[in-house]
Amino acid sequence: MRYRVFIREIIEPITRIVFVIPLFILGWKLFGALTAFIISIIIGTVLAYYFLRREYPQLIQKNVKPILESRKILGFSWPLFLADFFGLLVIWINILMIGYFQSSQEVGVYSAAHRTALLGQVMLISFNAIFSPIMADLFNKKEYQKLEVLFKIVTKWVFSFSLPICLLMIFLSREILSVFGNNFTEGAACLALLAVAQILNSAIGSSGFLIMMSGRSKVNLINNVIAAGLNIGFNLFLIPKYGIIGAAAAYLISVAVINIIRLIEVNFIFNFHPFRADIRKPLVAGVAASLFFFLTKTWVDIGGVPLLNIVLVSFVYVSVYFFTLYIQRVDEQDRIIFNRIKAKLINSR
Repeated sequence: MRYRVFIREIIEPITRIVFVIPLFILGWKLFGALTAFIISIIIGTVLAYYFLRREYPQLIQKNVKPILESRKILGFSWPLFLADFFGLLVIWINILMIGYFQSSQEVGVYSAAHRTALLGQVMLISFNAIFSPIMADLFNKKEYQKLEVLFKIVTKWVFSFSLPICLLMIFLSREILSVFGNNFTEGAACLALLAVAQILNSAIGSSGFLIMMSGRSKVNLINNVIAAGLNIGFNLFLIPKYGIIGAAAAYLISVAVINIIRLIEVNFIFNFHPFRADIRKPLVAGVAASLFFFLTKTWVDIGGVPLLNIVLVSFVYVSVYFFTLYIQRVDEQDRIIFNRIKAKLINSR
């Protein structure tokens, strides 16, 4: 994970910035942005290959003979590939369909709201990347009780960290989009709906990954096909009537339906669900922080310097949220995981 984060989240974005600025100055504009993107991908690929060879030197040793399990690997990976394709389709098809039915201005407004709302997925993606291999290992060892405990802890942590981010995007939707320009504030309702969709994603937790890590890649493929079909169908019906709000509503409905399906599948396959009794704690913290926000929002001038005020309000909101979460007492299992993560971070410095 260390190398993946280093390449995808640090090197590639920095490379794009380094190249896109001089190319823009030279007047390349869109072509310059595309060129910078391609260069960053090439550099990232070269670095990935370098780290791969360094960590696994056996890959280039001629005396090491591979054990080929082509049929088994392809049987698992082709549904996975298609599932990823349809998963991306669910996320990005709205923008394409808005471009077909609406003006380019609405495409820009929705894109800004859509990309902002994706911040709500950061915790879910991060926790899934860390715990998915552990889930697969526990499933293969048939340690289903430990798998259930881990699944519920991960869901609670994802929901706890994602909820304040999503609630802030709902309450400050207009102010956040004003950072892109005053014309973008018309997408405030879209951002709010998309943020609700991310709350649902975080609440169901890692159900999709749990299904996939148990070897059921075809079930995951069917789920993503259903989600893509629902999203496209609702887009065809809602975008012509309601524009970008209809697109956001279509995404929210498809996310809600597919997450309910995954929840039912997990309960049917494993005979457990992702919710613990203390899932109420982040909900209580969210309500407390939201009440504090509405009681004190008149004291903070959201005008003037929008970005500075958004940062200030967000800091206060998050502080109240996590303070309320803390005073509700931390579960012993949560404390063990937190201490291990803290020790890992300290040892990695």
